[in-house]
Amino acid sequence: MLEISYEDAASVLDPGPEGRGGWSSALCPAHPDSNPSLGIMDDNGLLAVNCKTGCPTEKVLEAVQGLLGGAFKKSGTKKSGKRAPRVPKGKHVASYMYSTVEGLPLALK
Repeated sequence: MLEISYEDAASVLDPGPEGRGGWSSALCPAHPDSNPSLGIMDDNGLLAVNCKTGCPTEKVLEAVQGLLGGAFKKSGTKKSGKRAPRVPKGKHVASYMYSTVEGLPLALK
């Protein structure tokens, strides 16, 4: 994910006044926008975004990067497309076998 400072982003997004929870509204640069649909917030000096029309965060950050015309570092990039293995929480208590009407095993949970 791109890391963009809130101050840099605010300089090109021209957000409105701060509202509830520290969020401000601005026009979303990731889609044609005539009403401010992008929520932006200062998250420890970095830009946090939430597009109310559903633009993915990465797309919004790339659009802001384009407005700024600079390169920014990516954080949390994965080396492979695989997720980390799921670590079970708590102690295993029971397993249940789900079966079809005919009695054939369907799933074990």
